Amino acid sequence: VIEVGTNSIILTCDKSGKIHAFYNVCRHRGAKVCSTDQTGCKQLVCPYHWWAYRLDGSLKSTPPAATPQERKSELGLQRVPGLDTFAGVVFLNQSENPTPLKEYLGDLTDKLQRYDLDNLEFSGKKEYKIGGDWKLIAENFVDFYHINAVHPELSRFSRVDDHQPFQGKGQYVGFVTNPLTNSGGPGDLHNFN
Repeated sequence: VIEVGTNSIILTCDKSGKIHAFYNVCRHRGAKVCSTDQTGCKQLVCPYHWWAYRLDGSLKSTPPAATPQERKSELGLQRVPGLDTFAGVVFLNQSENPTPLKEYLGDLTDKLQRYDLDNLEFSGKKEYKIGGDWKLIAENFVDFYHINAVHPELSRFSRVDDHQPFQGKGQYVGFVTNPLTNSGGPGDLHNFN
């Protein structure tokens, strides 16, 4: 379950491995179907009247009353209109007729194709409480001018002039470091294909 603005959204993965995204609203009386994250579910059950949904969002049962099959096909969970994945990340778009993600990404998928991004494995989560504007943190990451003053040891092998902004064909901005300099860490050249 994720909260996006004022909407609660359920993400599921069915038996075939397909990812689905639904609004977290039971089609019977509008109750939240899920209140917490959970793994290993076989179905989604609304706590109010026990309407049960399959992981693909289709309505499974409506106890204690029987619902005709033709009505069941109309009463599945409402899908989030746009769902796509890239590099193991799920992207949602709640617009009525969403533009495909690939159009937003432009040439980024081609530029990153040599990295096996779809087979990345989650290794952990770390949360940071920022007592300020998050944009300052992001800007600090892409502002290479402070390297010499704040990180003098880093500046020996990662010079300010080695880092250049890159804008490809799509709605993204990247940074290119060239040349890459081995430093005995995970960013060394032999760790990349």
